Amino acid sequence: MRHRAHLATRVIVATLRARAVPILTGGLFLAAALVVALILFQNQASIDTLRGRTGQLTQQNRDLTEQLGQASGRYDRLFDEYRALFDESTQQGVTPSTVDPSDVPSKAVAGSPGAAGATGASGTDGDDGRDGRDGKDGEQGATGPTGATGATGASGETGATGTAGTDGATGPQGPAGPAGANGADGKDGRGVASIDCIATNAGTAFRFTYTDGTTTDVPGSCTPAPTESSTG
Repeated sequence: MRHRAHLATRVIVATLRARAVPILTGGLFLAAALVVALILFQNQASIDTLRGRTGQLTQQNRDLTEQLGQASGRYDRLFDEYRALFDESTQQGVTPSTVDPSDVPSKAVAGSPGAAGATGASGTDGDDGRDGRDGKDGEQGATGPTGATGATGASGETGATGTAGTDGATGPQGPAGPAGANGADGKDGRGVASIDCIATNAGTAFRFTYTDGTTTDVPGSCTPAPTESSTG
């Protein structure tokens, strides 16, 4: 339908151009063509709405037929149970006060579907649906081939040698530091107090006696001083 409206518009415009109709007349024809196209579009939208409504009614009719079939099956099962209980009571000599099953239709018969009702008014647009959840990440793509090694670039030029820096001027002499503390007094010197000749197992020796009381024996030939035992 939309294609036909578009085609009709193109035909009208082509006719106006071929006959060289004045601009005002061509504008009127073009406006009329647009109105026709708009009406066709609206009719197409109405037809689509009616088709959708008819489909809904058809599906509802099918659902009602299925529900009637299910209800008929439940009725048959309940009626069989009712007949069995009634017969059991009669066999035991009890006269039930309920209706005889023979006077009740044994099977439910589903009626023919009723005629489709009149098309209802179009409902208002529903609220916008909530945004769907984010989809899962796709699988990682295959690794691409390794690119070729690029050519080595040319070496850069050597920079010029820089000039040597000049020596800085000698700084002024710093002030004299403070005098150090006096050192500790040294130990007293050691002198020789006496030299004696003594007799040892190895022979005679000179014994040096120092002022600090220590002695040192130096082997040597000498005459020891006589002892009291030797003079007696």
